[in-house]
Amino acid sequence: MEIVYMWLRSNKTNFEDSDEFGMKNQGCNFGGRFRFNYDFEKKVIEIKENPIWQDDFFVLPSEDQHFNSLARITNVTAVVGENGTGKTSLLNYMKRNLVYGRELERPEAIFIFFDHIKGKYYIYHHANILIKDIIRSANCNIDISEPLQTYQNSKINGKFPKGIPLLKDNTFIFFSNAFDSKDWEEQKKNLRNISTNYLFRESTNSIGLQEITMHRFQEVKRQIEFIRFFPDYAGKYFSSFDNLLNRLPKELIIHFHSHDFNSDLKHSDFIIEFMENFERDLSINYDEKDLYFMNYLTKILVRHFITELVYYIAKPHFNDNLRTQIISIVFEDYYNSNEKDPYKKFEEWLENIAFGAHLAINNVIKNLAHAVLRFKKSLAVIIKEEQVEIKGRVIKLNISNAMHIIDELMWPYNHSTIQNEFMTMDWRNLSSGEKALLNLYSRFFYLAKLDSDNRKKANSPHQLCNNLTILVDEGELYFHPQWQKELIYNLLNFLPYAFRSEQIRRIQIIITSNSPFILSDLPSTNVIFLQRKRNESQVLDGLEEQPQTFAANIHSLLSNSFFIKDGLISSFAKEKVNKVIDLLINESSQVIKENNDIITKTIDMIGEPVIKNKLMNMYQDKLALDYIHMESRLEERIAELQEQMDTLVKLNKLKKGN
Repeated sequence: MEIVYMWLRSNKTNFEDSDEFGMKNQGCNFGGRFRFNYDFEKKVIEIKENPIWQDDFFVLPSEDQHFNSLARITNVTAVVGENGTGKTSLLNYMKRNLVYGRELERPEAIFIFFDHIKGKYYIYHHANILIKDIIRSANCNIDISEPLQTYQNSKINGKFPKGIPLLKDNTFIFFSNAFDSKDWEEQKKNLRNISTNYLFRESTNSIGLQEITMHRFQEVKRQIEFIRFFPDYAGKYFSSFDNLLNRLPKELIIHFHSHDFNSDLKHSDFIIEFMENFERDLSINYDEKDLYFMNYLTKILVRHFITELVYYIAKPHFNDNLRTQIISIVFEDYYNSNEKDPYKKFEEWLENIAFGAHLAINNVIKNLAHAVLRFKKSLAVIIKEEQVEIKGRVIKLNISNAMHIIDELMWPYNHSTIQNEFMTMDWRNLSSGEKALLNLYSRFFYLAKLDSDNRKKANSPHQLCNNLTILVDEGELYFHPQWQKELIYNLLNFLPYAFRSEQIRRIQIIITSNSPFILSDLPSTNVIFLQRKRNESQVLDGLEEQPQTFAANIHSLLSNSFFIKDGLISSFAKEKVNKVIDLLINESSQVIKENNDIITKTIDMIGEPVIKNKLMNMYQDKLALDYIHMESRLEERIAELQEQMDTLVKLNKLKKGN
């Protein structure tokens, strides 16, 4: 089912967004063949043809020899408006109220769907919203299923209905790169959530590892899978992906780092002395890079183990006597060892802690020692088998075996980290914008691959429906304008391939955006314009009110009040320019002379030629006017002096005559 229209009595729900900007008695058209309007006063639905609609408008020509297996993009809609008008709230409303399977009290609304297989439109409305009639415009040939279907908020057998039955075969996919700690994000059978907020919250482990660590690991694994599998097909059949393939990283870099030991325990001096002695025992041979690296890594692991141990036993449920007992046992095991080789001595020490019978050493400490030991041994095997390249204090992983190595290291690393991390993974020379781009594609590819791998398994939770409604919240976030300009085009190429299926699969995309580049790829009838009026958000829906967006000049789109009010000049620059204008208009010549340096330098900096020339003309006119006034005053003064001289001459003649 494709969503073609929603009318909301209110977008407020009983969920956590109750403080968000409200939308009351507003309808949203998503850009289909027909445009709908519910007249709240007359209680009728008005329908008219969309004059610029084109069938398969968003289906691009494909070079794929299996073109028929590709999913079809049926529609793309953008939701725009200034911050606070409710763009994200509209997506949240759809996630909460349209996803089938959620037993909840649904707000009063009208939903209109289009079934591409049957060619029918279905109107589904709350029982409290009266629809007296459906008024079609002239020559409006639309097939509407009768009778109209209703829903209400009464419970059946103690439970609310699971949702709109028409949407049983719709999977909603929600993507967002934003991270704002929203804790209500969820995932259901018919809702796949690949937003950063949800994935971050789901990245946990049983011993309390910081979520950011697990999230980063899982994100990298998704990225590796995308980089490994996607180019094989896309590079062969899709020349439009050349730019994307060229941006994909080739190497993963693992950095190791230690933390300064800092503790208020009374044994701190003893512990610091132990670490210094241990590091001194390690012999460093700079001619052998493997040995140099293992020395460096062993120092980090020792310091990490002790730092985590001290952090753990510093907790309130340990008393001083128990802390002293634990520290004595841990370090006596090391000093009592007769092993001379520092590496073997280190491993023997951790084994004794992990598998010893000391009553004071609980399972958390044993598991910590075991995990650190296993991490060290696993990495030593990986290095010995030359699966990685060592560069100083980092190791480089090739994409071909990176997934295997991460899986080998992830368990011991997770269980060896209680508070502090000692390893980070990152792509070489990848900017934040490039990482955001990689996140976008790898998360969708991850879902698509899960679907493909489980397609023949009965009742697999990873299977996707044949109708996909993809909700993208500000997909251009972190992107350079050039990439913003390419986003819609790349999605139209990528998503049909990623979600290809032997059966007919259709995709509807609904994207919120703050970018005019997104709008320039969409007809105005495919844009939901939100604006703030008083304390409500309103939809600007009339064709005569909407700015023309498709292939529009970016400058023209920016100039529209939906993006920028009060002109295109930034506030700080406007303040500076207004100061110059005020000086030139309202101040005296003397004040202008005193501020001459500020005025001329500010005018020279202005990049907009019209403003720059106007201010320069004002400045020159002011100087010219001042010169004219000065010349006039000089002439008056000369006349005064001449008159005085004439008077003196006359007086002098009178004196001589006497």
